[in-house]
Parts: sequence; C-alpha cells; structure tokens
Amino acid sequence: MRATAGNGHLTLAGGRVRLPDIAAAGPVTAMLRPEAITVVAPETADLCGCVEAVSFVGDRLRLTVTGAADRPLVIDAANTLAVEAGQRVGLAIEPQAVRLLPGECP
Repeated sequence: MRATAGNGHLTLAGGRVRLPDIAAAGPVTAMLRPEAITVVAPETADLCGCVEAVSFVGDRLRLTVTGAADRPLVIDAANTLAVEAGQRVGLAIEPQAVRLLPGECP
C-alpha cells in the first residue's frame, strides 16, 4: 500500500500506524501480512475502515476492508469474530509488522 511516513507514523487514508523505524519520511510503499492486522473497536483505533466482504476460510474469516488504505486490505481474523459487510471497524497493527520496501515510493 502507498502511504506517507513521518514523525514515527505511517499515514493512510483511514488514519495512521506507528512505525518501528521513526527515521522513515516521505512517500513509501508498505507491506503487511493479512494476519498482522487485528480488528478492534473503531472508537479506540487510530486506523479505521469499512468491511466490504467477509469470507469463511476454515479456521478463520477473511475480511476485505476498504477506506483504511489506498487499496482494500485483506485481513485474516478468528472465525468467532462477529462482523458483517458494511460495518465500520478499527484496525490495530503492531509497528514491527510493517515492512517498508527499500527504494520504493509511489
């Protein structure tokens, strides 16, 4: 996903995420694994989006969330999570899960 890094954060369409590398600055391309994103209450989150689709994938749910980044995010969540399409959700991402691609920018 494309974003802007600065002041120790990655700024996205739906909010921001702390970065492990506080020296990163300017336009960046960032990567996240689907299981690295946790769905939380939107009232407590720094990053929010809207669930576009929910698929049951055996032991987990696969969510497609829009509005949080420049492209839809795919999230793997516990199959016990009560969520449905159209619902606004908060997203929590540990800083260590964010990978900035070296030499890449939008």
